[in-house]
Amino acid sequence: MPTQRVFLDWTGPALPAAADWLLGEPAHPDHLLVMPGSRAGRRLMELLLIKSDGHLVDPPTITTIGSLAEKLITDLPPITCPSALQLVLVRAVQQLDEDALAQITPAPPDKSLTMAWLSLINPIERLFNTLGSAGLVPSHVMQQTTDWPDFNQHLRWETITQIHDHYVQLLAENDLHDLNIERINALEQGRIQYDGPITLVGTVDMNRLTAKMLDAVADHCTALIHAPQSHQSHFGSFGQLHVEHWHKQPLTIPSQMRIVANQPTDQIAAMLSDLQTITDTQQLNSDQLTLGVADEQLGTLVEQLTQSSGLASRWHQPRDILLSRPVSLLTAIAQFAQSSLTMDLTVLLRHPDLQQYLYLKLPALDHTQLDQYMSEHLQNRISDKSPGMGDKQQTLLAAHEHIQELIKKHLTTKGSLAHWAQQFSELLSEIYADQQLVPHKPDDAILIEPLTHIANVLRDWFTSPTVVNDIAGDLDMQQAVELLRGELANTPLPSPGAEPVAEILGWLELHMDDAPHLYILNFNEGFVPSDVKIDPFLPDSICEKLGLTCDKSRLARDRYMLEALIHSQKHLRLIAGQVNLRNEPMLPSRLMLQCPENTLARTVIDYFDAPVRFDPPLLPSGDRNEFLLPKPVAPSEPITSLSVTKFRDYLQCPYRFYLKHVRKLGSVEAYVPELSSMAIGNLAHHIFETFGKSDLIDETNPVTLEQYFSELLDKFCNMNFGKNPLPAVVIQREQLRLRLSVFAKAQARMRADDWRIIPEKIESKYEVPITIDQHPFTLVGRIDRMDRHQVTGMLRIMDYKTSESSFSPIKKHQVKNADGEMQWVDLQLPLYRILASPEIYDDKVELGYIQLGKKLDKIGFDPAGWTTDELDDAFKIAQDIIRQIRQGIYWPPKDPPMFDDGLGGICQDAYPYRQLEPITAMLSSGGVQ
Repeated sequence: MPTQRVFLDWTGPALPAAADWLLGEPAHPDHLLVMPGSRAGRRLMELLLIKSDGHLVDPPTITTIGSLAEKLITDLPPITCPSALQLVLVRAVQQLDEDALAQITPAPPDKSLTMAWLSLINPIERLFNTLGSAGLVPSHVMQQTTDWPDFNQHLRWETITQIHDHYVQLLAENDLHDLNIERINALEQGRIQYDGPITLVGTVDMNRLTAKMLDAVADHCTALIHAPQSHQSHFGSFGQLHVEHWHKQPLTIPSQMRIVANQPTDQIAAMLSDLQTITDTQQLNSDQLTLGVADEQLGTLVEQLTQSSGLASRWHQPRDILLSRPVSLLTAIAQFAQSSLTMDLTVLLRHPDLQQYLYLKLPALDHTQLDQYMSEHLQNRISDKSPGMGDKQQTLLAAHEHIQELIKKHLTTKGSLAHWAQQFSELLSEIYADQQLVPHKPDDAILIEPLTHIANVLRDWFTSPTVVNDIAGDLDMQQAVELLRGELANTPLPSPGAEPVAEILGWLELHMDDAPHLYILNFNEGFVPSDVKIDPFLPDSICEKLGLTCDKSRLARDRYMLEALIHSQKHLRLIAGQVNLRNEPMLPSRLMLQCPENTLARTVIDYFDAPVRFDPPLLPSGDRNEFLLPKPVAPSEPITSLSVTKFRDYLQCPYRFYLKHVRKLGSVEAYVPELSSMAIGNLAHHIFETFGKSDLIDETNPVTLEQYFSELLDKFCNMNFGKNPLPAVVIQREQLRLRLSVFAKAQARMRADDWRIIPEKIESKYEVPITIDQHPFTLVGRIDRMDRHQVTGMLRIMDYKTSESSFSPIKKHQVKNADGEMQWVDLQLPLYRILASPEIYDDKVELGYIQLGKKLDKIGFDPAGWTTDELDDAFKIAQDIIRQIRQGIYWPPKDPPMFDDGLGGICQDAYPYRQLEPITAMLSSGGVQ
């Protein structure tokens, strides 16, 4: 009996109609339900339970179209783990003679380099999997391409066929089993059987091998097709598409369904704006709204911006197991064990699971100690002999020793896969031994799921056959970790969270979603349909001839899905962008242009015309507000003193001033393998402080000063960085030596011009009381250097600047506002005048920088040249800031700084509409719940 086809009219979503049909059929204990994906299967089961009031008798077994074969094959042997199969494929390639191997690579690696061979066979493994999905092997391709006039890769395919023959032979000799080969063998041997009913739901994208297997059980099959009966000639026996029809049919997309926006953030704003037109008149539950992203790179951005706008959402993307904590921990340990470099140790010490392990042994451990130490001393490796390693660093050294003991205990010897399965199991058991994990707790599931997958791989490694271990050889720890990562790479982890929110789904999942309101973002060429991936063995033209997935079949699939959505969705919006996240231009989807000829010109004009700029809507208020930024809270103790350098922070952004200086938030600079600008500045200050208090302050011979500065530089570098610093530090040291050489000449000239350093004022600290509105306040500061002219009595107040830019004092302290007037953005030097007022005679004072930047011609004294009136104006601004601080005024925020100050997350710098009024949540008074 042929397969029964049932057409579910697409005037509504597919899954509810499928659930209704299934509930009308007799229950069967072996009923097999085949879905396009696992999410669609879960949702259909939910609908069956809802529609049956929870009384579902004999619920069907649900599988996906990709896993169907394993349900149909009888006597399926245990499938060998991927690592073992990859190593067997390596041996198959290695068995080629020299001429055949040259067809694969001109320079084959040494046979002992296992990881290099694994990289080499990656494209061959992908090729075998692609062919296997259609029930093909390389010899089939050789037979079919014999008469193709445009096919000129016969020698290469002869080599591929040889590799496959060797591979199959090695599998048979060692009782190993490849799933694709087992599928083909089962089909050829007639081992396809299923006794219960099989219902296929929406399986429009089916490979040839699966279709051939279903032919063997066709009398058990029913295909539920989401289309009207009038389209029956456009589908195959099992609901698969007839590509030739669907890929070229015109498609009318109603104009009200199309929206064009400029950037990705504009697309999101356009979606929110359109959504508000719905929520103004009705309340939506979360299961009535789905957000689609044709470009899955937008998923996280859509989640962040919709949540910031008050719309609860969740990006429904499987988590990458390689980013999970257990896998990243193994990777970090392996990297440090191989290198012993401090830069790898910093990564390892930041890992939360290793931190928890070490805290139990070292409760006083502060994992930021290493970052702080490295920012000052920049060591390739650390030990108790490293410079600056004193009592404060003993806990850090103890942590380093514990890590080295872990590595020595578990990871030092080379060995087979079985050896590394044992070592990795023991290592993970030791690190996670004290964690009491409960499977149903979401926080624990984040650990349990990847640990379970790792355990499954290691279990296979324990029992790996001799031939696999022989091919692998003695692996070192780094190779074993890479092999483990490779085997885990395609293992998805479920998305966390089960609370009802608007789901964000990829394009291929949208057809099987039943929410009546759907928005699809980035509806552009390259995403719908997706780009053709260039394959070195299978170009698109060959794929089409072989019946593999190709550009034409992808276009047909996406065109069908879009038409089904147009007919079945209550509210559908297709939002296309003009530029991507990198601001590169994009094109509209071909499906938009597959319209009737009389509407093509209008469609193109609509896309390329300048789009409307969409601002995020102010969504209806509920019973609470959702502010973008946490509002500042006045400190319990009033601020009564302030450093002169901090006034700049308030002028830049009162809110960031509040976070830094009221809430005392900051960041520890992460390790980088070079001196930071602050470290270079500190080094120069040590040199100048020593010089300013030495007997050489009256020296006018530049050669003598140059030699002295050079000796001080070496002395302080050796103290801080040791005798073997990082290469970058050596280069930076020599750059600073050159600048000091130039400065020696400038210093000699200043002294010859009667300017003399005041030694007791070098790096002098000041706390100067002032009165503002009859209330006392204290200005605090440290002045690098003051010189007195021995003839005029003029005082020079100077600040050393080692930054690369060599900005002048005026440029650093003032900018032109919109009216063209100079506006203060920093008050440091003007307030130095207040701090040093007891040293100033008859108002004779010069303020400026001593430049020591990369522009050698700028090195030396750089005067500011402000007038007394300008300096008085700066002091008035400082007084106003003090008044505002007293009143607790730290709002509103200003534009983010050009550099990362560590506060960008709190201040939501990446949110494109952060300067707008806070957007309130859509709650019970209308909106999405």
